[in-house]
Amino acid sequence: MDSIGVVGSGAIGMLISAKLAMLGVDVHLFARRPEQVAILQNHGIKIDHQIVNHVRYYCSLDMPLSTSVDVNRFRFVIVAVKNDDIDHSFVQWLQETFDRSVYFVVIQNGIGHVERMCERIKLERLCVAVTTEAAQKVSDREVRHTGRGITRFGTLITSNDGTKYQQEISSVFEQAGFETAQVDHIQWFVLRKWILNCVINPLTARYRVMNGIIEQDDYLRGQARLLFDEAYSVALRCSEVYLGDQESLWDELLELCRKTEVNRSSMLQDLEAGRRLEWQSLNGELIRKSVHMGIAVPNHRLLESWMDQEGCLK
Repeated sequence: MDSIGVVGSGAIGMLISAKLAMLGVDVHLFARRPEQVAILQNHGIKIDHQIVNHVRYYCSLDMPLSTSVDVNRFRFVIVAVKNDDIDHSFVQWLQETFDRSVYFVVIQNGIGHVERMCERIKLERLCVAVTTEAAQKVSDREVRHTGRGITRFGTLITSNDGTKYQQEISSVFEQAGFETAQVDHIQWFVLRKWILNCVINPLTARYRVMNGIIEQDDYLRGQARLLFDEAYSVALRCSEVYLGDQESLWDELLELCRKTEVNRSSMLQDLEAGRRLEWQSLNGELIRKSVHMGIAVPNHRLLESWMDQEGCLK
């Protein structure tokens, strides 16, 4: 089959690259930092004690890429960078780097990334993915697959080509060992996961605890409920479709904490590693929307104030 590009070499980007390469797919991974590219080129990706060497690596700061990269061979480009990294210059780089026939798959937490992608890339060339797979980046070359989940694919407009591409990328992921589903109303899943992320990620980072502690500790479970109710109220106003029963989603949040009890959220991992937190596309966006909608979110504002005082948002 044609080549697949993966842009973003964090936990999910390395997980997807390794799994697809193990299937035999011609994978090209684009990383931001040259030093990580050098490490990966010399040592490959290590995933759960297995070394994957047959992935090609490039630095995404090269703009445009070297002519040795045949971008015309790419059928799919999976965009696995953090939501906050999808800005005007990044989307411009995507547009200028890859052929106009490429189909982009965006797989981020939070909201707003699809709108920013559409500033330069047509909706017809976009597929949105929402995943509950869990991964931990151990080093610049090592990733652990810490929890099995499901990856849902959907498009924002209906077209024959979009359906074909969606089916194709979903099939590739299935063959690589991921559970997948093709869904209508993908924004429903985006918003529901946004709510869960706006609760679990900042709480685990604030108190430096694993996911399961939120469900096990009475105080943290109470804090989680306050954040959840605020997030649900804002998301409900954002959604064009019914988000589902509020109590059922709360039960889903607690069940997720139980299933991933020993996992460290991506925000906690970033905090411990000294990386920039993915706050703006999660709680930051929630607070901004709450102002526009006239919805009070005092608990999210308290959390933001603490994060800012601790220097976590710099």
